[in-house]
Amino acid sequence: MNKLQSHVTTLGDPRPWLAEAHRSVSRLALLPDNWDGEGSPAPKPVVIEEALRVLSEIEPYEMPMAQIGPVPGGGLGIEWRLGERDLNLEILPDGSIEYLKSEKTATGFDVDQMEDGQIPRDQLAKVHQLARWLLGSC
Repeated sequence: MNKLQSHVTTLGDPRPWLAEAHRSVSRLALLPDNWDGEGSPAPKPVVIEEALRVLSEIEPYEMPMAQIGPVPGGGLGIEWRLGERDLNLEILPDGSIEYLKSEKTATGFDVDQMEDGQIPRDQLAKVHQLARWLLGSC
């Protein structure tokens, strides 16, 4: 009599930074209106969706832990800091994404070295360039 053998493949845990980022976004999706006591609306569903899309887009990278929080008006901010580099993404209430990247010099953050811009919703591949910049690989 043949015994059936079961082979279970254990999937590795997702990258620690990614798992924590997903937990943060999930918690922030539950915020009520007026979460700040100043009348700010809760993050809108489109904001949560875009945050998760951004995280999925950069999943392959070994990113540092992100700081993720609500911003007044119903958006979310995501910030990574690695060494002297900072990368900030803000997902606005309409789902659009803005970024700011900055690098600290010996005298502090140099405004002339900062770069900001928008990431069109249909061009999320731009976050790959930003992730590589943060990690120092471009």
